[in-house]
Amino acid sequence: MKNADAINDAIKIYYLGIENEFKLDNHAMIKDDVDMNGYVIARYLKARNYIKNNRMVPHILKVIIKLWWAIHLIVTMINFTKTFVRSVLNQNKKVLKHEEIFVLGNNRAYSIFERLKGDHSVLYLSVPWVKIPHGNNIAKTISIFDILENNDIIWALRRSLNIRKTHKKKFASINQSITLQTYDSFNWFLLYRVLEKIEPSCIWFINHYDRWAIMYDSIHGKSSKKQIQHGIIDKEILIPNKLKNVEECYCLDAESIEIFKTNYHDNTNKKTIYKIVNNCLKLLDTGISKSILFIGGPFDSEHEKSIINKISKELKEYTIFIKPHPSYPIKFYSNLEKDNIVIIKEKDFYPIVKFAVSYRSTLAYDYEKHRIPVVYHEGKTQEAIIIEINGIDKNQ
Repeated sequence: MKNADAINDAIKIYYLGIENEFKLDNHAMIKDDVDMNGYVIARYLKARNYIKNNRMVPHILKVIIKLWWAIHLIVTMINFTKTFVRSVLNQNKKVLKHEEIFVLGNNRAYSIFERLKGDHSVLYLSVPWVKIPHGNNIAKTISIFDILENNDIIWALRRSLNIRKTHKKKFASINQSITLQTYDSFNWFLLYRVLEKIEPSCIWFINHYDRWAIMYDSIHGKSSKKQIQHGIIDKEILIPNKLKNVEECYCLDAESIEIFKTNYHDNTNKKTIYKIVNNCLKLLDTGISKSILFIGGPFDSEHEKSIINKISKELKEYTIFIKPHPSYPIKFYSNLEKDNIVIIKEKDFYPIVKFAVSYRSTLAYDYEKHRIPVVYHEGKTQEAIIIEINGIDKNQ
């Protein structure tokens, strides 16, 4: 009975995260005025540039949804096999208990935490599905393979396959495309199992409200939970399943604190302490006096490309540095590279420039803290952007 309860608890927590992400994807599609015959695309923000205005996508989605559980089984078994083999080959097993943990859950996690942590001493936990810049040089880092035993991998497999039995009953009244949200279930249960074994004294995380945030917030009730804001948060999104156990939340500004309080946190039983992060990025001198930083966003990259081409054409004397958004691979911008356009390939390279052009982003705010003017391009014509840039240039 205890084992069955553990299965149900893990799956229940996973479902809470799925509901949040479905809400986020649906909100983003409505905001973009994208209709896929009622289907909601998992990780829409990452896929938007590939599927927008493609009439075949709804028909493809219909087929994928019909075949989803067969696809899910194949993907899960491939991930299981790769994980099992890698775990068997890892002879450096460790037994850890009650450590202070920071999960390297995306490729920006380490750099974000390094700017904040100060005197905090943590154990970094890496996962195989995320490639971390400088990963081999991070002190006090362990892999989940150092913790996993064979029975743990089987544990994750059972839960991942088990969701098929309960999924339809749970979400039948919502939208059949929510099944697509289960694409990474095996990885989720794998990390859940590792954290369950470690029973960390404290979990640091940078996720806001997704399936991973729900996991960190819910697992091992005795752990203190500390959350770090890593990007601009949307005040229009009110998630169905709020985080209930965050003790400390490190935010970018006072407005973000209010959004976390209202939209993302349930402080009924635990009062969260909110703090504002004032750390600035370290900017590097390139030796180029006339330069612009274009900060890529997770939105319409084709529109952004047209803005970059316009700036390049109108302001030929300037070198334009492009900082790609993490959602897109660097090659997505490769066709823009020319004499006065440089694509920044290093994750932690932030050049000193005369001004930046950006959407509303945390990186843009960081540049403003360095007293570098930022032109926000959202809702503006290309001509209006050029006029604003020229005005800043004349006043400097």
